[in-house]
Amino acid sequence: MNAACVVAVLDTGINTDNITGGNYLPEISFNPETDIPVTLKAHGTDVCNTILKIAPEAILLPVQITNEFGQLNTPLLEAALDWILQKHQQMNIKVVCAAFADYTHHLTDKDFADSKVRHQIILLKEQGVIVVAAAGNHQLSFNDKAIQGMAWPAIIREVVSVGALNREGQIATYSQRLNKGMKTDCATTVFTMPDAPGDTSGATAVMAGVIAKLYTQHPGLTTTQLTAQLKSDMQIAKDEEENLWPVFFYRP
Repeated sequence: MNAACVVAVLDTGINTDNITGGNYLPEISFNPETDIPVTLKAHGTDVCNTILKIAPEAILLPVQITNEFGQLNTPLLEAALDWILQKHQQMNIKVVCAAFADYTHHLTDKDFADSKVRHQIILLKEQGVIVVAAAGNHQLSFNDKAIQGMAWPAIIREVVSVGALNREGQIATYSQRLNKGMKTDCATTVFTMPDAPGDTSGATAVMAGVIAKLYTQHPGLTTTQLTAQLKSDMQIAKDEEENLWPVFFYRP
C-alpha cells in the first residue's frame, strides 16, 4: 500500500453516492446486521467529506460501529479497535476519527482506567496512531450539576478530545469542556469551528483532517511530535466563565 495517511472513520458507515471526491477504501462493518439503510449513514458520510475537504490526499477507511438504529455500540467499537491494532501498520492507519460521544459528563477517566477501550487507545498511541474524539454536545444539560466535564470516550486522557467553537470563534455554549486547571489529568485538547455534520462531531472531523494533513506532509512524525506541532499552532480563547482554552483556527 502507498504511503498516504489512512484515516479510520469509526461511525455509521458511508453512503458512497454522497462522498465528494477523494480516496476511500471499501467499508468495514462490525455490525452483524448487514442491511443498514443509507439514511442512517449520513453522519459518517458528512464526517468523511469534511476530512477529505481538509486532507484530500488522505485515504479514508469507513468503519461501521453503529447498530441498526444508528446508535453507538461499545462491543462493536472494541472489535473495531482490535482490528485496527492488527492492521494499522500494514495499511498505514495513522488517525482514528471517533466523531461521537455518549450522554455523560466526566471530570476524570478513573471509571475507565482499566477498560478495554482505554487500553486499546493506549496501545494505538504507543504504536503511532492518534485517536480523535468528540467532547460532547450536552453542556447545557449538565450546567446545573457541573460546568466542566466531557463525554466518553473523549474523557480518556490518551485521546485528542475536541470541543466546538461558535461562529464568532468563542467556545460554543453547547460544547462540553474540561479545563486542565481542574488538575484531573484529563482536559479538552482543542476547540475548533465545526464543519459537517456540525457540533463537536463536526469539530472532531475538522481536527482529524488537520492531523491527517500533517501526517501527509510530514510522514515521519511521531505522535508526540505531531501533538507538539498542533499545540504550537493553537491560540487561546475564553469562555463565559473566563476560563482559558486551546483553540485551533483551520485556514485552508
